[in-house]
Amino acid sequence: MKENHPERYRLLVRLGILNRTATEVNEDAYERMDVITTSYKKKHQAKNGNSTMEMWRINQQAIMMAEEIVLHEIVYCYH
Repeated sequence: MKENHPERYRLLVRLGILNRTATEVNEDAYERMDVITTSYKKKHQAKNGNSTMEMWRINQQAIMMAEEIVLHEIVYCYH
């Protein structure tokens, strides 16, 4: 926010709510990521439960998808 939206950043600093706002955004983002990754993993279960690589691939896809969604739905909305 400091680099992309300096006016909003300065306003939050002056009002003394920058840390509170950042903490709220962070908590919302992590909660949403947990929900999305859990949902993705339930829908896309590994065919071979003993395959570490398959489990890793599904987990990585869930994380990447969740990060993209959270950035667009939560993080970018706070600017």
